[in-house]
Amino acid sequence: MRNLSWRFKYAIYCAFLFPVIAHVNFICTGFLKGLNRIFIPIILGGTAGFLIGLMKDRWMRINTNLEQLVKEKTNDLNEKIQELETANSTILEISRKDPLTNLANRRFFYERAEELYSLSRRHSKDLSLIMSDIDNFKSVNDNYGHDMGDTVLKKFADTMKECSRSEDLAAHK
Repeated sequence: MRNLSWRFKYAIYCAFLFPVIAHVNFICTGFLKGLNRIFIPIILGGTAGFLIGLMKDRWMRINTNLEQLVKEKTNDLNEKIQELETANSTILEISRKDPLTNLANRRFFYERAEELYSLSRRHSKDLSLIMSDIDNFKSVNDNYGHDMGDTVLKKFADTMKECSRSEDLAAHK
């Protein structure tokens, strides 16, 4: 008992003498490990206030529980990150396509055209651009309605996709 009292006094002395928690914890736990207790200094406002002594087995259970909680939260976080990446990829794909024709939209066309132009110049390769127009398309909408006009645009877009190679970019302005 006399030895315990002396060690406890030393632990308190360590807590007041060294304001760095890690250093105090190391000195105190190393010195007091034979007591089957772990002493953790609590520093409030830069001054050591008191020590908490925990039984070693309880400390280990708390540590194991915290490690398990960290693993669970890490797994949850990784799942959420995967969901966000999937959602972002879907949003990116939607933002690049015309909803009616499912062809690349104007913005994506301009981005990709700049890349392709730069690539063709860098490698001294030819680059082709084909533009098409449906003559008198306004009359299709006027005479047959916008639903029929949408059908014509979809069929035209499908024909463009069927006639294009995989590396070609068909777009709708």
